[in-house]
Amino acid sequence: MKTLLSTSSVFRRIHFAYSDRLSDEGIQSLVRNRRYREALKLYSQEQANRNSSSSRYTFPSLLKACTSLLNFRYGESLHASVIKAGFYSDAYVVSSLIRMYVASGSLVCADKLFDKMSQRDVALYNSIIDGHFRIGSFEGGMAHFLRMVTANVKPDGYTLSILLGSCADISSGKEIHGYALRNRCNDDPFVVTAMIDMYFGFRCPVDGWKVFEKSENKCNIAVWNSIINGCCHNGLFENGFQLFISAKREALPLGSTTFSISLTASSQVEQFDFGSQLHCDVIKMGFENDSYVCTSLISLYSNYGDLNDSLKVIRLEQDKDIELWNATISAYLSHGRPNDALDVYSFSRKLEIVPDSFTMMNVLIACSMTGSISLGTAIHGEVIKRRMEEDTVTVQSALQTLYSKCGRTEDAHKVFSGMKSRDVIAWGSMIHGCRENMEFSKALILLNAMLRDDVKPDSNILATALNASVGLVGFSIHGFAVKAGLDSDPFTGTALIEFYGNRGQPEMAHKSFSDVVDKNVVAVWNSLMSCYSLNGMPEIAIALLPQLPCVDSISATVALSSISQISALLPGKATHCRVIRSELPQETRLHNSLLDMYIKCGCFTYAERVFSLMPEPDVFTWNSMIHGYGFNGRCKRALDLFEEMKGTGQKPDGVTFLAVISSCNHCGYVDRGLELFRSMREHGVEPRTDHYVAAVDMMGRQGNALAELIDGMAEAATTEDSAGIWVSLLSACRVHRDVEVGEAVAKRLMEMEPGEGSHYVQLLKLYVEAGLMEKAEDLRAAMMKKKGLHTKKLPGISRLSR
Repeated sequence: MKTLLSTSSVFRRIHFAYSDRLSDEGIQSLVRNRRYREALKLYSQEQANRNSSSSRYTFPSLLKACTSLLNFRYGESLHASVIKAGFYSDAYVVSSLIRMYVASGSLVCADKLFDKMSQRDVALYNSIIDGHFRIGSFEGGMAHFLRMVTANVKPDGYTLSILLGSCADISSGKEIHGYALRNRCNDDPFVVTAMIDMYFGFRCPVDGWKVFEKSENKCNIAVWNSIINGCCHNGLFENGFQLFISAKREALPLGSTTFSISLTASSQVEQFDFGSQLHCDVIKMGFENDSYVCTSLISLYSNYGDLNDSLKVIRLEQDKDIELWNATISAYLSHGRPNDALDVYSFSRKLEIVPDSFTMMNVLIACSMTGSISLGTAIHGEVIKRRMEEDTVTVQSALQTLYSKCGRTEDAHKVFSGMKSRDVIAWGSMIHGCRENMEFSKALILLNAMLRDDVKPDSNILATALNASVGLVGFSIHGFAVKAGLDSDPFTGTALIEFYGNRGQPEMAHKSFSDVVDKNVVAVWNSLMSCYSLNGMPEIAIALLPQLPCVDSISATVALSSISQISALLPGKATHCRVIRSELPQETRLHNSLLDMYIKCGCFTYAERVFSLMPEPDVFTWNSMIHGYGFNGRCKRALDLFEEMKGTGQKPDGVTFLAVISSCNHCGYVDRGLELFRSMREHGVEPRTDHYVAAVDMMGRQGNALAELIDGMAEAATTEDSAGIWVSLLSACRVHRDVEVGEAVAKRLMEMEPGEGSHYVQLLKLYVEAGLMEKAEDLRAAMMKKKGLHTKKLPGISRLSR
């Protein structure tokens, strides 16, 4: 019996050991195939079902999954399991733990783990050195490297690769290059690749090419990938293409990295034909299902606007990795098609493709562009459900942008307050959102809080703060920009020019312009031109136009606006010619500026030609033409154009009616003008004071139905400055000697503004001009003295008479 029990126990142990082995292999296989969530789920199920014992090879796979998913909480629980399983001193497992803690930003925990290890091999040193360099701790990484050398642990090729990839300057890189030569590590493929990357990264392509030529590992495709990538990143695209052709001719084993690099270079240099040939090679060599290659193909076709081919590429992919869907969503966003990006996301969800943080970030950006706050809120809920909000700053910044653009600043503040770490992007997003929602004081408070947290603002943030500031606050930001050396940045310089231009200080604006180093940015010139135009110096603004490195639609619009101020036809024609030569986009705003310039210069032939060539004239276009015709006495043409405007479906606004009523006033079309005035509300336009003044002036000139204006039109005036209507009506009564109506109007004015002496003076003059001297004397004695007002002028006194 005992024998049977012992045999059963042995079989049970064998079964569990075999099951553990299958489970471990399954987890490792899932991680190798980047199915990280499934790997963690499988491990959790095994832990829940029985007390499994994972091997030393399983924990590194699980920790890699946690690092890739940014699920550091699960990684911390795995740390406890490592201690429980007795692998706490295993260098292989501890190296994975160190990498996990470094990725989470817990460098202190990583250092503690490293210090507790009694035996440290080269792999363990590589992990901690690489961890320090990854988060920007160059001094910490070098300190561990010195400890490594002191402990007589010989650096390998990977160690030198880490050092070369983290050099602060070219001199440090050359020192490490010398160390590699002295220790005969210069033939290691890792080192050769890192040296090529280092030299090309510091813009030293000649030194990088020398390393490639002297290398004895020219059969290693990684070395070729490095030199091709270096050439492309340094703008040597033709050299990169020739190297790819040479590698292909040498029958080297081209991999997905080679094709990805070459396809990316083709998209950047606009070599579409070469990219198409690469696509053929991709298919021939069987890489059409590789996620990295497909992502590069999507970027290639999307850069040329061929998004349909991008979708064809993703349909070829059998595994449908999320990276491909992310690339397609990004392609649509970069082409200003957020609705299509959201459609791609919805389709991916129907296929049960699990999104990652990059997906959520892009979808939130698409929601911001379309103003889809309901969908964005739903995505926020999914972000919280998948625990992406706490681990990814980019997702939180996208949430901030969404809520800020949709006017929900309180929700944006909640997201911002819940962030564990706030980088410059998060602060900038919050400050920009406050400025967009006109919460200028909050934007400046956030800037102060950012400085207190020792986060250095960049030029974009300072530009945003300047746009939100006034007075002394703007001067303080200018001072900070000077101290930080950001006043020479084009973004900050543009904001400073606009700040001083709005304050009426063109001299300071010009000084800010002079401090900008890179004056090839056209936005800086545009701001300076706008400053001079805004401050009544159109001639200077016009003179700046020939100095611009290039002209865009904003430059031309500002120049034409300045030309309109002085009605200078010849500079206007010259600017029009430059617009045509520059082949600027046919923007309505630019056409409107041309139209306004020709009208104000009295050149209606050219204005009509510009108007006839406009594909989609807006309400400003029609208003300019109607006003121009009316101002130049062509009232019938203005009325015809008004009817034509309504026939096109363009809705007139208050400016349209003011222009057409004024046209009727100039030409004496009183009945037509009154008809238009009374029809304003039918078009959804509420009459303002200027409309009433125009109507009163029009009827006052004719002397007809002035009493009707009192009972009808003037009673409808609801604006605070409606006194102007009554003043205009009183002037009309004086012209036509209508004493009865004038008395009623003056009474109304005195009730509205009892302290305004000019109203009494107008009525007094009406009595005098009508020959009613008795009433004039009564008004002078009874009313004006009662109010303490005097119309008698004091005689002048000469100093010589004293």
